[in-house]
Amino acid sequence: AAAPPPKAHSSGNCAFVLLEQPFVPSVISEGIDNVLFRELGVGRVAKVLSPCMAAIKYLSQSHEGVPDTWLNDETQCCLVIDSGYSATHVVPTQNGGQPVSSAIRRLNIGGKVLTNILKECVTYRQWNMMDEFHIVNDAKEQLCFVSDRFDEEISKASKTRKGMRWYDREYVLPDFASTFRGSVRLPEPLKRKHEAEEMKKIEDEMDALNEEQERAEVAEEAQQLVDDSEEAAANENAGNGGKKRPEPEPKKGKKRKRKSGKKKSVADDDDDNDAEENDSDEETDHQRLKRLKAEREAERRRREREAAEQQSLALSVERFAVSEVLFRPSDIGLGAGGVAEAV
Repeated sequence: AAAPPPKAHSSGNCAFVLLEQPFVPSVISEGIDNVLFRELGVGRVAKVLSPCMAAIKYLSQSHEGVPDTWLNDETQCCLVIDSGYSATHVVPTQNGGQPVSSAIRRLNIGGKVLTNILKECVTYRQWNMMDEFHIVNDAKEQLCFVSDRFDEEISKASKTRKGMRWYDREYVLPDFASTFRGSVRLPEPLKRKHEAEEMKKIEDEMDALNEEQERAEVAEEAQQLVDDSEEAAANENAGNGGKKRPEPEPKKGKKRKRKSGKKKSVADDDDDNDAEENDSDEETDHQRLKRLKAEREAERRRREREAAEQQSLALSVERFAVSEVLFRPSDIGLGAGGVAEAV
């Protein structure tokens, strides 16, 4: 007999977990219930606050640098700051993820407000980006951060040339032909500074290697002289059938060359090493340094040509000044407390 067809799974046997934000209006909550129970026919629905699920995950995992006593205490308390698109919620939890409803606070500043502020800053200083919400939002997500030394960084910014601050970046706008999302790059002054530091590091490593080789050669020559003197003394004492054994000729020490180019000009180095470069197939330290400099110079010129053809947004103090609105809403005229007051 043929096997009976498999039993169809109905939606009434399914369970549904719905993550929602605090303070959802009852009208919206009832509408969601109608869709789930009446239209979809879901058998069971569990509504959980999304910050509570974040607290459960945080308490159930170990974190590097966090003492276990902070996680394995008796209270199992956790405070979640959930910064969303339209608002920021501060949700305290206890007993492994249960929300303390009376202590939940809402701050009417979210990602949308921060993106609009960044749009105004960029439009005022550079390009008109008031109609490019998604591009500015992507720039915000890639570049903006929260500074724990806001006042100090702002005071230093006025004393440092633009393009040389450690947080200066350029957001390359997409051309929607070959790229559809913006990218981040360093400004040219900061890029040249990093390249100079890297080349200096390479030169220091090569100088240290040359000095070590020179010390090894000196030690080898000194040991050779000691061995020759001991051999001559032994031959003199033992004799050689009454005949005086001729003394061994001293070995000439190797002539050492300083391979570092610090105390010699580049032209002198090229003249001194032309014969060695032609006679030896193995790359010397001087050849390696010269090749690296040529490659970096060619790469720098190529990047400059490409950068001249691309449009970009230069972001400096905006990277952390925009995020500071979460802590100081009065900067944009909002008469409310920030995240610190909500906590």
